[in-house]
Amino acid sequence: MAVSAHVLQLALGRYFWAIDLAFVAGFAYVGAGLENVFVAELIRPAPKVAAGPAGPPPRPVTHTELSPESFAKMMGMRLPEVAPEATEEAPKAPDMTSAPIRTSLHAQLLATIVANRPEWSIATIKDLNVNETKICMVGDKFMGADVLAIEYLKVILLVDGHREYLDLSAPPSTVAVAAPSVVKEDGPPAVTGEGIKKLDEHRYQIERSTVNGALANMNDLAMQARIVPSFKNGQPNGFKLFSIRPDSLYAKIGIQNGDVIQRLNGFDMNSPDKALEAYTKLKAANAIDMQVERNGQTVNYHYGIQ
Repeated sequence: MAVSAHVLQLALGRYFWAIDLAFVAGFAYVGAGLENVFVAELIRPAPKVAAGPAGPPPRPVTHTELSPESFAKMMGMRLPEVAPEATEEAPKAPDMTSAPIRTSLHAQLLATIVANRPEWSIATIKDLNVNETKICMVGDKFMGADVLAIEYLKVILLVDGHREYLDLSAPPSTVAVAAPSVVKEDGPPAVTGEGIKKLDEHRYQIERSTVNGALANMNDLAMQARIVPSFKNGQPNGFKLFSIRPDSLYAKIGIQNGDVIQRLNGFDMNSPDKALEAYTKLKAANAIDMQVERNGQTVNYHYGIQ
């Protein structure tokens, strides 16, 4: 046994290099195998997964807010009462069905001229608050009211959403601010046509007081004849008079039924504005020249004022 152990020791010492080489070769072989397995796993394609039927899309996540009422009920609380918001009332439609009432406006209707076409009708109205006279047509405003219609000796107004009328009756009394009692104004005298002298067929002499009385009392003058706008070839050419009373001022200065007043002291009578301008100039005029169309002929009148 001792010899065998010695012989084995000599053999191991002589061939130890071979044993080392065998171990090295074994470890190299194992390392190469592991490397091949690792690399193969890296380059191997991923397995394909068969596509199945698409499922329903995920539902969106919603968050329900707790209302103040629900929270108060859950907690046994009572919410304070909130007054409802004030809503703006819609404007009321104008009352166009009920009969018009007499107007409360402090105004006086002086005259109306009614045309076949309503838009050409005009009215002369006086604002008694400021003592100003205005010529109005349908659609105009007067003292904040809308002029709805102009009738014979009457004007229909829209005042605060309802209809009112203004006619040639006596205007409301004028109240003096500083006086303790009501003071009534005396109206101008009636237009009688006195103070007129005929010189020849187309010339007259008129006293100043007669002219001033006629201009100050247009409502009485308007009742002595009917005046309407006149049109020729579709264009206004003046104011036509008919239904002239025999004792009227018009008759005493030579105007006849059917006459069309075309010009007055150089002003063409083809619009309400020019008629108003001529009316204001007559107050200071020393003479009045009037051009009239009668039966297709032009007739000129001259009135001296003294």
